[in-house]
Amino acid sequence: MANKTWYLGLDIGSASVGWAATDTEYKIIRKNKKRLWGVRLFEEATTAEDRRGYRSSRRRLARRKWRLNLLEELFASEVKKVDENFFLRLKESQYHYEDKTHKVPYAIFNDKDYTDKDYYNDYPTIYHLRSKLMTEKIPDIRKVFLAIHHIIKNRGHFLLQGQSFKDGNLNNLIKELLELDILHVGFEVTEEVVGKIADISLEKKTLTDKVNDLKKLYPKEKQLLEVFRLIFGGKTSLDKLFAIDEYKELDTAIKSVSFKEKIYEEVRHDYEQVLSNYIELLDLTKLVYDSIILSDIKKEGKTLSESKVVLYEKHRDDLLKLKNLVKNDSKLAEDKKVELYASIFKEDKDKGTNYVNYIRKSEEGKGCNYEDFKKFLVKELAKLEESSVKAEIIKDLELEQFLPLQRTKDNSVVPYQIHKEELVKILDNAAKYHNFLDEKDESGYSIREKVIQLLEFRIPYYVGPLNSSKKAKEGGFAWSVRNKGYEDTPVTPWNYSKVIDESASAEKFITNLTNKCTYLKGEDVLPKSSLLYSEFALLNEMNALKYDGNRISLEARNTIIEKLFKQQGKKVTKTSIKNLLKAEGYIDGKGEITGIDITVKNDLKSYRDFKKILGNKFNSEHVENIILWITLYGESRKLIKAKIESVYGDIYSNDEITKMSRLVYKDWGRFSRKLLTELVSKKMYSEETGECLNIIGAMRQNNILFMELLADRFDYSKQIVEFNKELQEDVTEITPEILDDLYVSPAVKRSIWQTVRIVEELKKIIGCAPAKIFVETTRSNQEKKKPTDSRKKQLELAYKAVKKDVKELEKEIGTINFDVLNDRLSSVEPSKLKAKKLYLYYTQLGRCMYSEEPINISELFDNNKYDIDHIYPQSKIKDDSFTNTVLVKRESNAAKTDRYPLGSDIQKPSNRRFWKFLKEKGLISDEKYNRLVRTEEFSDEELSGFIARQLVETSQSVKAVASILGELNPETSICYSKAENVSSFRQNFGKIKDGNSKSNNNEQLVKVREINDFHHAKVFIGMQKALLN
Repeated sequence: MANKTWYLGLDIGSASVGWAATDTEYKIIRKNKKRLWGVRLFEEATTAEDRRGYRSSRRRLARRKWRLNLLEELFASEVKKVDENFFLRLKESQYHYEDKTHKVPYAIFNDKDYTDKDYYNDYPTIYHLRSKLMTEKIPDIRKVFLAIHHIIKNRGHFLLQGQSFKDGNLNNLIKELLELDILHVGFEVTEEVVGKIADISLEKKTLTDKVNDLKKLYPKEKQLLEVFRLIFGGKTSLDKLFAIDEYKELDTAIKSVSFKEKIYEEVRHDYEQVLSNYIELLDLTKLVYDSIILSDIKKEGKTLSESKVVLYEKHRDDLLKLKNLVKNDSKLAEDKKVELYASIFKEDKDKGTNYVNYIRKSEEGKGCNYEDFKKFLVKELAKLEESSVKAEIIKDLELEQFLPLQRTKDNSVVPYQIHKEELVKILDNAAKYHNFLDEKDESGYSIREKVIQLLEFRIPYYVGPLNSSKKAKEGGFAWSVRNKGYEDTPVTPWNYSKVIDESASAEKFITNLTNKCTYLKGEDVLPKSSLLYSEFALLNEMNALKYDGNRISLEARNTIIEKLFKQQGKKVTKTSIKNLLKAEGYIDGKGEITGIDITVKNDLKSYRDFKKILGNKFNSEHVENIILWITLYGESRKLIKAKIESVYGDIYSNDEITKMSRLVYKDWGRFSRKLLTELVSKKMYSEETGECLNIIGAMRQNNILFMELLADRFDYSKQIVEFNKELQEDVTEITPEILDDLYVSPAVKRSIWQTVRIVEELKKIIGCAPAKIFVETTRSNQEKKKPTDSRKKQLELAYKAVKKDVKELEKEIGTINFDVLNDRLSSVEPSKLKAKKLYLYYTQLGRCMYSEEPINISELFDNNKYDIDHIYPQSKIKDDSFTNTVLVKRESNAAKTDRYPLGSDIQKPSNRRFWKFLKEKGLISDEKYNRLVRTEEFSDEELSGFIARQLVETSQSVKAVASILGELNPETSICYSKAENVSSFRQNFGKIKDGNSKSNNNEQLVKVREINDFHHAKVFIGMQKALLN
């Protein structure tokens, strides 16, 4: 057996690996009286997303605790002079009396003549204390510490670094918003205009009233009105917000946007997937929205604490007003008033919406939001007699001004600069009677200066965890570089610049922690916004663009790039491309643009940004370096500017450097510069110069996609393999570390490691490596599916559009009896539309797609009458999606045979008009329509692409499996099978009898997971035997 040739089949999933060993006749091998087939089950690995979230929270809390401990150290000696146990009581304030080491009844103050009770009488909230400490003489150092502790603990966000928050900041943001290229306003943006819009934004009016006031000023500015509807707290759709009709076709989950309904930071990524660089409009809109909320929290002319005190007093007065309104009502009987009073102020119900729940004092529920409380209170107030007080309360409720709370999610919009303003005032006032605050130590900083640094200090992400050098040497996950002589010095905000070498740490971050190229091992990826990568991404999208099913000319593509991407800043859509091509004379405008999504996802924004700033001084090499620094250093504008000045200070003016340092670019691409520019094909050359082309050159001079360039007829793939082979090290020991260089998720890594263990064990049992390894890989279930509309709902929406124009269609193809068809659809159960034939029947308005003849629904499932045909023949590609399938009469299908494109007898004018009608009403997709009307045969590139997709999945997980199995088994051939082919075999070929695949379709290989998991192996080996022999 040791020298026997054998094959291994693997079905690799995220939580299982099915395997079966066969001989060359595909019969399962027996060893030690056991058949060598089975399944290995294991716990599915979790992604890094959850762990990253926990780690971020853990580090954030740890750093906050670290700041508070440093603050305590700064005040310790002075506080202990007046109260030795003060800090101990604070730390034990969370414990029950019995659990405290220092058993006193009070948590903060325990003096003979001053306790917690006195403290809370003087200062009902921490903001009362903060407010008084800014102006009044309060000599108790403990109170100063408590106020500063609260500021350092809740210091606000750092999203607007470098900005001041004096009155007028809202105006600056509105001006910046109005000047965006994406927002096309038809008026000059002057200070007066900005002032008027700011005034409307800050008025105490309802959303509708504010929008109407703005509409009176600018009745024709529809896009502007939608932007400010969103800013005023409303909800709008993306197609209105961006003035792009194609956005109407987006998924329901992202079709609309509201800052009040969703936490924007949590859903921003979903919008960015669609909007790409144009997410800038949403980001800036959110900043304006936050600024208006901030203006409401921090009243004009007052500090934050003073505003919070006003808020506290209003809540107190509102509560008294509401209670008196209920108690003094003359409409209700006494018992009803008592009952109403209890329902509003006393009843504690789970998931209730009364005052107890609103202020989150319920012992049963988790509280309620303002909207739910408002609805409840308005309903209850309706039981009372009408009065001016009741009208005032209802008006305040509508404006969301009644019973305001101190702690709400709106507090998250407060930036650290607001807290710093108060901190400085408190320290300035306290320093008058606490001299120690101005005393400097050996660091050269006073206590006052150190406290301010505690508030402002942030560790840049590219510096990372501040482990000591000792921990780093022991393998700690840290890359920060320390200056010589400070290797073991603890880092504080006031010695950070002396201890940490920021530039060296950033360089190390680039080397160690930026992603590596998908194809070339060890090569750093390009910034996503680099000139080269953004051009590559755009070319890879635009080279797929088709008009009437055919790719456009190179000249037309270059015109699109020059005029829509280099010269304009508008969002590019199918419509704008079609309009340009028609205006330039490249198309007649009667056909359809396909091959791209609703909007073009990629852009040349960085090119336009630098061209606008530098003009004729634009230098690609300089710009690429600056984009790299901006992507790397992120929010550290100071470091970016310093870097540009040190390298290009003698080339660019101070104004140009300042403008460049303010640009924002994020994220990294997937490919390296070496991949795109240094791999030169001997089979792809310039027709003008005869020069061999690299990948980016080939894409510039041809309408060809990246994946097409990796086909065998070019030699880029061969060069990639050769490059990686040079870096490949011999595997001397089978350990999990051999997977370290694979850029795949933890779930995939675990599956691969389990696969490796199975293969190695079988090699030991059988005595040699397999001659062939057949691999089926399944998709991981990690990614949750986004909710989509049901098939029935989609059809019902489309049928509404059909109803308006059905008479016109009937002139072409005869009577449809649409009302009968519509009634039939209304009564059908949604689950029945899972049947492919029935769903296609309704998408085709009950007609044969080739002959236009009516289909008898009572005979729909008779396979002798009606077939599901594949537009792209199955002999070319296995595509069973609705995009590639149509319902046709059996005779029409037989006459069509296996040809493509469809013949002129099928593509007759009336059919084309019918298909176009279905497309326009949303019953078939653009791609399906283009497959039906296409007149060109498949190109060599397309055919090779079909073959590649049949044989090899291009996902990273499959490449990783091939890579590691190939390294460990260099003499073994790795063969692939797509999971859908295996599933199709199981369903269509039934049970295999004596090697004969001609069995009844009813005898399907049914998998029942409740019995066992052997289907992972059995079906796969069965398929090999049936299809490969």
